[in-house]
Amino acid sequence: MKKALKIIGIILAVILVILLLVYIFILNYPKLKKEPKIGKWSRVSDSVMKDSEGGNYHALFKKGSENKVMIYFAGGGVSVNEETARDDTYNTKLV
Repeated sequence: MKKALKIIGIILAVILVILLLVYIFILNYPKLKKEPKIGKWSRVSDSVMKDSEGGNYHALFKKGSENKVMIYFAGGGVSVNEETARDDTYNTKLV
């Protein structure tokens, strides 16, 4: 019984360390210049945020008073990596 508890404790410790590393190294959120005010639009930009042609991009958000989330993509969408962002049929430089 003690051996089983020891194994479970080790497994839980490893899972905790993995979750901590994911939080520190993968979940990187942009740093805000100041605390956003409720009901006011705020601009978020980061050096890794790029548009479809590689230029700088920014996002806008408005902090609400309720604990709910709404995402609205105005005239576009989101790409999670280079493969999902690539569209060889669309090139605004030629248009």
